[in-house]
Amino acid sequence: MVVESRSDAAPEAASPAGAHDAAGPRLPSHAVSELDASHAQLEELSQRLKNALYQAHKLQDEFEGSFAKHKKAVKAAHKEYKLSSRSQEMCKYDELLTDLDTLMPTDGGTFVRAYLGNLNLRFMRHKERMRFKQGYELFKQHMAPLIIAFCVACLYFHNNRWLHMLFQLFLAYYYVNLSLRENILRHNGSNIKEWWIVHHYVSMIDAVVLVTWPNSPSYAQFATKLHLFGLYMGVVQIFQTRYQLARLYTLRSLGKASEMDVSNSDSTQVHYTRSMAILVPIILVGQMFQLYIAVTLFILYARYRGEYQILMCGFCFSVMFLGNFSSTVLTMLEKMGVVGKSSKHTPSLSSKTK
Repeated sequence: MVVESRSDAAPEAASPAGAHDAAGPRLPSHAVSELDASHAQLEELSQRLKNALYQAHKLQDEFEGSFAKHKKAVKAAHKEYKLSSRSQEMCKYDELLTDLDTLMPTDGGTFVRAYLGNLNLRFMRHKERMRFKQGYELFKQHMAPLIIAFCVACLYFHNNRWLHMLFQLFLAYYYVNLSLRENILRHNGSNIKEWWIVHHYVSMIDAVVLVTWPNSPSYAQFATKLHLFGLYMGVVQIFQTRYQLARLYTLRSLGKASEMDVSNSDSTQVHYTRSMAILVPIILVGQMFQLYIAVTLFILYARYRGEYQILMCGFCFSVMFLGNFSSTVLTMLEKMGVVGKSSKHTPSLSSKTK
């Protein structure tokens, strides 16, 4: 009986504690009022946003249809009446289409579409465009020291082919990433020139070919030159980026550059300041180094004709040298007034190399 009485008493003793736990602590009335007001405001804003987005999407669809119809009509007028794009009658229609094209969706081009599919990569909000651009700048600034560290490590462990392959895979990732970002930036108002994107395509191909180069005597003869070149250009890129960021800041404050212009590309306007007078010879030395490597590869191929990687790398370095050097010379001639400017923004002198 004693045991039964204890068993009956236990639930009765525990019952008040359980009731207290179920109730738990309660919010003060003023906190409840604040949360209710915030909750109601958020619900109201979300409903307004949904309605505004519905109207905006509806208007966007209507605009896209009207844009496509007008573009087709302008194209038909050009073709039917054989009018050039410089015709004074058609100029205003062509200019309007060019201006309004920034409101149309874009997938970033063939290269971006191959990686990301048919996505609309047009950033309609200013905050989104600036965030993406800043991410691009930070990516380059963070990668340059890593490239230098990789080159130093490869020079020290000159017989470690696995380390070299890891570096070459890193370069492939780096150039693919740059190409994707620059294509997207270009379709969102940045005046990155086509050559610099093509340059990264060629660099990407070169990096992939280097990965497939076997650990042979020909690679052993070439590897040191490659990593010395990478080390030199990595250091130049850091100094060049610092110079161009400073120039872009000045040009934006003067209204001579767009906020979407980026550093370390030929979209930066070059002025012959004291720092630029030092930078130009350093860039030209890097491009001559690039030519030297291309010639070295062709000579090496004459000795090892069975290895296609040598010829492919020689071709890639030749294309990059020709593009870089011609762009540099053209920019210098434009600045000296020998030739007219090819665009609103003058190409910059860049060391865009491996």
